[in-house]
Amino acid sequence: ISTALVSTDSIGVTSGTLQLGNDGTFSAPLGVEPGATLEFQGGTHSLNGPLTGPGNVTVSGGAVTVGGAYAVTGTTTIGAGTMSVANGATATATDVVLSGGTQAGADTLVATTSFTWSGGTLSGAGTTRVDPGATLTITGAGAKFLDGRTLANQGTGVWDAGAPGRCHAALQRGHAAHPAQ
Repeated sequence: ISTALVSTDSIGVTSGTLQLGNDGTFSAPLGVEPGATLEFQGGTHSLNGPLTGPGNVTVSGGAVTVGGAYAVTGTTTIGAGTMSVANGATATATDVVLSGGTQAGADTLVATTSFTWSGGTLSGAGTTRVDPGATLTITGAGAKFLDGRTLANQGTGVWDAGAPGRCHAALQRGHAAHPAQ
């Protein structure tokens, strides 16, 4: 959809991919079903209502601000653009992939099973937390920047490739595995 949206009614993505390429304000529930994907391709999106479901969420451009409940049990991917957690919200996702772009905001993003960081930036005053029993994997040759945000690894960490480009923030660690030789 390449037109701006202001939604006060529920939207459910039941199959395939719903691509949003322009501005949007969502105050009602958004849902993503198994195998479906909600993709933010561009524009500025304010998610003031809950975004939930077992499907996938992708940020491939633009800016997405999570200001309401966020509980996605599929994969949340930030490949370009920015996903911010703000307004006192806590965003919880089963699997998070940061391959480019920025995960930002003053509040908390929680990965309950895995957080894979192959490129991009963690920024803002908030926290990105990897829960106990989950795995933080830092991989790939892509540049990775930790800029002001706290990365709290309460699970297992694997750093198997690449080096940080810049680290101006707090790293809190749990268990770490050494890279394969």
